[in-house]
Amino acid sequence: MLESVLPSVHTFSGTMMLALITVLALMLTLFGLSTSTDTKLEWFYFLYFAALIISSFLAGAVITVVLMLYNAVRNIINAIGPKKEKQIIPIDEDLKVKLKTL
Repeated sequence: MLESVLPSVHTFSGTMMLALITVLALMLTLFGLSTSTDTKLEWFYFLYFAALIISSFLAGAVITVVLMLYNAVRNIINAIGPKKEKQIIPIDEDLKVKLKTL
């Protein structure tokens, strides 16, 4: 099951990286505005760096959510998978004996 999910995770992560690189490239094109004119654009610097900081926090949040979803899916697959290496709720030995006798 994990093998069937991996290609879509790879595609999704590639799409996210492409979107982030596109935003960064578009933000870098704004440097020409500040160097080509001699007018006072002090407000532009504050706006630009505020947008840069907010977009970097949002990109970090997206990456964090993707990693958390990946870990959740991996833990669910490990819990209910064919090997059943882990149990979600540990069972006492006494309860195991009672369940075997039923």
